[in-house]
Amino acid sequence: MADSLASVAERSQYHHFIPRFILRNYAHPGEPPPSPRTSKKQGRRKNRSRSIEPMLYGIDLAGEAPEITETSVAKTFGMIEMYRDRSASTKQYYIEEQLSVLESQAGERDTLRKFLFIMRYRGSGFHSRYCHDKTGDYDSDDREEMLAYMKGRGIKKPMDVWFDNIKGILDLKMDGGLEWMEKVRKRIYPDDAEWFINNVQHFYMALVTPTDPDNEFLLTQNAYSIHEGAETERINPVTSKIECSVYTEFHLFAPITPRLLIVLRTSLLPVPEEDLDETIRERREGLYKVCTEPHLHPEAAGLFLRDLPIRKALHSYSQIVDGRYVPLNEGRRGISDRFGFRFFPLSEEYVNKINGIMLEESHRIDLIVFHNKSTTYKTLHHYLTSHNGVEISNDRAKGRMKLRQAATLLASASSSQEVPETLPSPSSGLFLEDELYALFLQEEKAKKLYLELSGKSLDTKNFNQAGKSLDTKDFNQAGKSLDTKDFNQARGLHYMRIKIDSDTRHLPEETREAQRKLFLDSYDQFPVQVIWIYLKRHLYGPEDVVAASRHLFRKEAFCRVMHYASFNGFLIAKSEWGLVSEPTLDEDGYRRLQEEKELVLGTQGSICDCGTISHATGFTHPDTDIVLGIPIVETAAEGIHKAIENNIETFWNYNLDIFSEDEKIEILTRDLTQGYEDEFTRKRLVEDSDLEKVLFDVVYPLFGFRHRVKVEADEEVETDEKVEADEEVETDEKVEANEEVETDEKVETDEKVEADKEVKIDEKVEADKEVKIDEEVKANEEVKVDEEVKIDKKSKD
Repeated sequence: MADSLASVAERSQYHHFIPRFILRNYAHPGEPPPSPRTSKKQGRRKNRSRSIEPMLYGIDLAGEAPEITETSVAKTFGMIEMYRDRSASTKQYYIEEQLSVLESQAGERDTLRKFLFIMRYRGSGFHSRYCHDKTGDYDSDDREEMLAYMKGRGIKKPMDVWFDNIKGILDLKMDGGLEWMEKVRKRIYPDDAEWFINNVQHFYMALVTPTDPDNEFLLTQNAYSIHEGAETERINPVTSKIECSVYTEFHLFAPITPRLLIVLRTSLLPVPEEDLDETIRERREGLYKVCTEPHLHPEAAGLFLRDLPIRKALHSYSQIVDGRYVPLNEGRRGISDRFGFRFFPLSEEYVNKINGIMLEESHRIDLIVFHNKSTTYKTLHHYLTSHNGVEISNDRAKGRMKLRQAATLLASASSSQEVPETLPSPSSGLFLEDELYALFLQEEKAKKLYLELSGKSLDTKNFNQAGKSLDTKDFNQAGKSLDTKDFNQARGLHYMRIKIDSDTRHLPEETREAQRKLFLDSYDQFPVQVIWIYLKRHLYGPEDVVAASRHLFRKEAFCRVMHYASFNGFLIAKSEWGLVSEPTLDEDGYRRLQEEKELVLGTQGSICDCGTISHATGFTHPDTDIVLGIPIVETAAEGIHKAIENNIETFWNYNLDIFSEDEKIEILTRDLTQGYEDEFTRKRLVEDSDLEKVLFDVVYPLFGFRHRVKVEADEEVETDEKVEADEEVETDEKVEANEEVETDEKVETDEKVEADKEVKIDEKVEADKEVKIDEEVKANEEVKVDEEVKIDKKSKD
């Protein structure tokens, strides 16, 4: 029994889905293994060469965080017993053996084409598709056809279909008369047979190499399974999943070395040497139209690499004369035909595009192999800086974040690494829906509005008209009512919008806008809460005001108004967008004028079609039985519109001559409607001030309204400053007058004091004079008395 188990273990094999000879082209020498310890008796082993296992640099994406790894060629891009046919009694590894033979003979053209198709078909993706032990577990989109085929062939397991298809293609002899096509249709599963025939017959092969020695091609786990082309995806409202409804392959890729890649290009795209023949060109254009018409935007299909500088191989049955193919030997083809494949040099632009296609699909895989760390860092840097927008697809967003982290690891992997400028941070302009879901769980206001829009069960008795808060019990109940399906559908809508903008970026703006309108029209297919979540750029925004007033709008208009509340609100918030200041007479001023006009007179339509409803057709609140609504704005707007039609010049006061007559009427209608009051109730058309602001300042704004608000604010400031200045002047004059009065009073006081002093002096002088006079009189009298006395005495004598 032990011997039997050992035998089974020995037979287990590691099967590569990317051949070793390709992996060795990306490898570098590994470190030699340590010499085994030997005893003194054994002595040292001499003259025995030790093999050095070639190693591969890789970006491991399997975990939560990426790692820069080194893995051996022997254990990279493969699986244990991947091609083991356990239903075979002997030679259970015959598929692997035949694949090895194919790899060794891939130098011949038809064998090489067979090899390139098998490289797609043998990969891990197809292994996952077919690897089911039970028939009922097969769940691909061709389930019914596959089960019918298995029943008809007596095949029990889907895995056996895959093995049989690979064997049928490997055994196929591809003759020059093309009889092999009918043989393969009868031999293998019909859908895969047609795919193989289309791959070989309707794609031509070219070899490309970078012109810049510092450029290299990556080798991703799914490099041979992805394509560049048109793909139309739609959201299934039932499953919430994004489903591919139709796809068209234009280019396929097969990396061979870091500096050599095989491109398979569809014959649907122009071939200059053949298209000089009008019949061939018309047939090609007809096929192209048939293949691209089912897409959501067919005019954008096939543009990304349309000008890739490659040509068909030269061949022995024709030659190029004056730029066109001229047949030799009547153009007869046979098994002995010879082909000459040129090496087409690719500029860095195209190398980055091809690597970008592979990186775009790297969110589905576990490993990217590369040759040079510095070159790979630059490749990641270019990809990440070229895709610095918001990625809403959750898987893609996580994948891109891993690539960003891997770039950081590569930049620090070597001290000699020349690191370009810092990678930009991911944009935070939008929420990922899983982040938004987490925020809703915490935010009572957002959750309450979600529940109202979705009609989820919630005890509304806990809310009064003033907006009473949820208690803990009801808050938890509300949390359980958040449906992740709604958030997943919103994420899908984001992905679809981004893809539309990306796929149409080379088309005229009119065409792009038409595609956006078709996308807007699809809103009707989804619940209103899904559209609301999709439109959110911040946790709270102008779309919330419209959402809270859903009962005031007709059903078909509600999502449209909510859309423009979010979209226009985003533009208005930009400080460098539109007329936020006086327009200048230069290129920047012209740009701002055009931006403002697009905002005001864009695709939102007329205020006369805003979708509001009246009291009579309003919404009855389930708790209060109060009929809610606003006086119908449309009716008032239509009346104003008619009144203005023949009196435009009476009302028009804009100096800019950039509007048509209809545009002038629309702007005036909005202006007069906003200030209109009901003639009976004297109430404004929109009593809710928040809703009025969103309607007339965001969804249906006036031209240059932000600049006018700014000017009015500046005028108010100037008025305030003037009043303040006048008050200061008045104060100064009053102070000056008071000071003059005080001065006069002081002077008067001083004069009075001086006068009093003078009077006192005069009085004193006068008194002194009087005293002096009195003294003189008295002295005179005394002298006179003395003289009289003397006379008397003399007389007596």
